[in-house]
Amino acid sequence: MICQHCNTSEVEIRIEEIGDFCLDCYNTFVSETYDIKTYDQYSKSLTVYDEYNKLYKFKIIYELLPEGYCWIAKEIEGNYEFEVIADFDEDQQIIIKYLQSKIMKGIAKKSLEILDNTTDIINALKIEGKQFMLNSVGSVKVDYDNEAEFGMIIDGKKVSFNDFAAAISSYEGFVMDYQFRDISDEVLEKDMILKQYTINKDKLYKAFKKRLGWFVKENYLNANRVDDCIEALMDTVSDIELSIRYGDLEETLELANRIIEKLERVEHNSYDFPSSIVNRIRNIVDL
Repeated sequence: MICQHCNTSEVEIRIEEIGDFCLDCYNTFVSETYDIKTYDQYSKSLTVYDEYNKLYKFKIIYELLPEGYCWIAKEIEGNYEFEVIADFDEDQQIIIKYLQSKIMKGIAKKSLEILDNTTDIINALKIEGKQFMLNSVGSVKVDYDNEAEFGMIIDGKKVSFNDFAAAISSYEGFVMDYQFRDISDEVLEKDMILKQYTINKDKLYKAFKKRLGWFVKENYLNANRVDDCIEALMDTVSDIELSIRYGDLEETLELANRIIEKLERVEHNSYDFPSSIVNRIRNIVDL
């Protein structure tokens, strides 16, 4: 379908009761509606190599959101796709470099293992004349194509649900834990695994008090221990990020408020504490 505004490019975004847009026309619409400046000073393509010296070419585009930019890297001759969301006041060139770093991490982590065996293996994935098996740890993207068919993208390759089901049969008797994440979240990197992780608010608060207790004695934080304390409490910030994403919203808000109240009662002689941690927490939970 052709964009009804420029009558040139393919439709990529549909807004109910407003119209169908190509990406450029959509960005113009959002820019005019919310009085936001578009961003044009960037390279529209990116070339990277993986550790095996294989070349990957990506098209770089962005989508204007009311709250910021959504930068998108789409593989030109494949199906890899990566996203990063940035606020308007951030340096977008730094964000683009971060997107490049995310691409490098994403393509380095292989979820499929190529088989050298020439014998046909019944539960192997057959892709482009090669056979693959699923690694024990990996990532898949749920995909929906223009032919109204659901499937998966694994290592930039399209895989049907039926073929994926056959592939996981090689792990018969095992248990598969799963966790969905937004495409703009951090990727699973090489040599990373998933682990069981609690987001119980009482256990997270106990862990926070333990970290704080390493540095705060009799409710006082010595100036020469501020930096180490802030670094340790970044784990608490990560706990809250996971809790807001996967846990109960009300419980996470309660947890965040308890932590902030505890931090603000600590006596200190520092410009950075506790504001650097408190502001991060407030940004996460939108307090």
